[in-house]
Amino acid sequence: MNIILNNANFRKLWFSSTFAGAASNIIQYALSLYVLDKTGSATAFASILSIIIFPRLLFSPIAGVWGDRVDRQKGLVYTTLMTVITLVIFGVGTYLASNLSLVAIYVLVIILELVEVFQSGPMMSVLPAIVEESQLALANTWMQVDNGIVNIITPFVAAFIYSTFAITGSLFISGSILFLTMIGYAFMKIPERKVQKQMDDSSVVNSFWTDFKEGIQIAFEIPNLIIVVLLALFINFLMSPIFGIVITYFIRVTLQFTNEEFSMFQSFVAVVSMISPLIAYRLIKESKEPVHLLLKYTGGFIVGLFVVMCGTMARDIFSLNQWMSIAGILVGFIVVSILATYINIQLSTLGAKMVPEQFLGRIGTTMGMLATISVPIGQLVFGIILDNFNATVCLAVSIVGLVVFLIVANRMYQDSSKEAQNAI
Repeated sequence: MNIILNNANFRKLWFSSTFAGAASNIIQYALSLYVLDKTGSATAFASILSIIIFPRLLFSPIAGVWGDRVDRQKGLVYTTLMTVITLVIFGVGTYLASNLSLVAIYVLVIILELVEVFQSGPMMSVLPAIVEESQLALANTWMQVDNGIVNIITPFVAAFIYSTFAITGSLFISGSILFLTMIGYAFMKIPERKVQKQMDDSSVVNSFWTDFKEGIQIAFEIPNLIIVVLLALFINFLMSPIFGIVITYFIRVTLQFTNEEFSMFQSFVAVVSMISPLIAYRLIKESKEPVHLLLKYTGGFIVGLFVVMCGTMARDIFSLNQWMSIAGILVGFIVVSILATYINIQLSTLGAKMVPEQFLGRIGTTMGMLATISVPIGQLVFGIILDNFNATVCLAVSIVGLVVFLIVANRMYQDSSKEAQNAI
């Protein structure tokens, strides 16, 4: 808590990100319900979720270079202002037309995602700039707590706003909340970069590709950074489909939980997700070999997935009582949630420490792009497996995949350590 009480800039960033997360959840909730109410089509709903891939694929390289060149504070303020203006324009249009067409929703989602991609560029290097290196892990922990709080509270708020003010009111209210975010960014004091390269026509327009390739080259030259990137991809690839699709399907369809029972499960998941960062932070310790420690805890993550699989096996294979299954899933989820949070905190902290400040935008947005793409790919892969087999098989595939990754990653880490010793 000291970092919030004593660091005014971090406090402003923390509250601003809370408002930004709340606004984002309200928009997503309102648009998803509106599409389902308007079309009744699961395909239309899925297309709204998947279309965000294209702006990230096309513009992440440009946004990364831009983020390393632009004044970070102005970048955050102007991109947030752009989102506010977009929401107000679409809110006015929806009010006048008494309707928001599917095409207009596609356009809105693409614009919002595009602005978010460009905002992620300068945002990548803000936390390391306003927080001392020794407090990065604690700062990332509190950012994770922030996400948990938002995820618990905003679904109820979003449901009330949409049911009371419909899609038009949801757009206006989201824009108003983001305006508060913009004010928070405007009053932050972000130090100038230690290595400052001014943004001009030649660096951004004519040679942005050269700058982007330079950032990627640096990423490959940094020892063990590739392991960190690959681990981030695997965690995103597995976590979203396993607990968003596989376990949800298992509980609702296989165990046949009622809406009330399923809501209780979701509430439990939300509470665990909120307190996991505080527990995970206790596991973080100073180490001369942080990457090795990260891989060690990834092994614990695999153990948690195995416990979850024991819960699904209780029903899929042994046909035991549904409460035996749910007990295994809940215990396994607690382990997985804590260790996944630990891994994410360490990944964010290591990334900020390993990557030079002037390259954080390029490398960070590229990692964000890959992580974003890995989620729908994982959902597709595990959706196909689930359609043809069961939840137990899905979990077995994820465990085997992670074990193989750990073997390869450990070999890469050992080779890197030998090279470093030989260089000495």
